[in-house]
Order: sequence, then structure tokens, then C-alpha cells
Amino acid sequence: MRALTRYGEQDVRIDDVPEPEIVNPTDAIIESSSSEAIPSGFPSVLFAMTLGGNPHQ
Repeated sequence: MRALTRYGEQDVRIDDVPEPEIVNPTDAIIESSSSEAIPSGFPSVLFAMTLGGNPHQ
């Protein structure tokens, strides 16, 4: 599956990661089809990726 992963400050990438699995009885897997962020609280790299750009150019 694809996931947004953070490697450091202003270094956020979309990676292939293993499917999550339930290990403990209190675990839960939540799927999100969309989300929204407030621009003043997040690095601009997230918005470049949302718009289909490459923030590392």
C-alpha cells in the first residue's frame, strides 16, 4: 500500500509500505479516503505533493 511517511523536517515522501495487521485485541486499522490540512500548520512540501508536484526539484 502507499503511505505518506516523514523522514525529517520538510522531508515527506509517499512510499510503498506493508499492509497493516491486527496484532493486539485493542488494535484498529482505519482507512482514510481524503484529508485536509491547514496551510499555516504544515510544511509547504505537503501541498506540492498534493498538487502532483515534486517538492525535491
